[in-house]
Amino acid sequence: MTGLALAQSSLTGVITSATGIVTVIGLCVTIVLGYLQIRKVRSESMTTGRAVNDQLSTIHTLVNSTLTASIESDLDATRLALVTMRALVTELESVGKPVPPETVAAMTGAETKIEHLTQQMADRLVSAESVLSQGSLNPVT
Repeated sequence: MTGLALAQSSLTGVITSATGIVTVIGLCVTIVLGYLQIRKVRSESMTTGRAVNDQLSTIHTLVNSTLTASIESDLDATRLALVTMRALVTELESVGKPVPPETVAAMTGAETKIEHLTQQMADRLVSAESVLSQGSLNPVT
């Protein structure tokens, strides 16, 4: 093999080796860029997930707060109606008039409803205490 042929052969080997190295470097760069893209997407997903969870917690708190207020209002109105019916019964009995059966039935229904609503409020309180004891920032109220 002549010196020129040897030089060409060596140069071809170097070029082939350099091409292989460039290819490997290119693959490494592609892998690193892909990894960075995955991390970016993951970070964005986590941020979006946190935002959605925060919004859901806010909605949950608002709904529970509104429901509690509604139950309390219903309970207050039912108690007031029962007090009024009891006053009517007392007045009717004091003048010797019979108490209409509808009034007695309405009083019984009001008493049952008061018991039910009072239990609902107690259950909500237990639930709120449980959530708070678990460290949640948005208790069921």
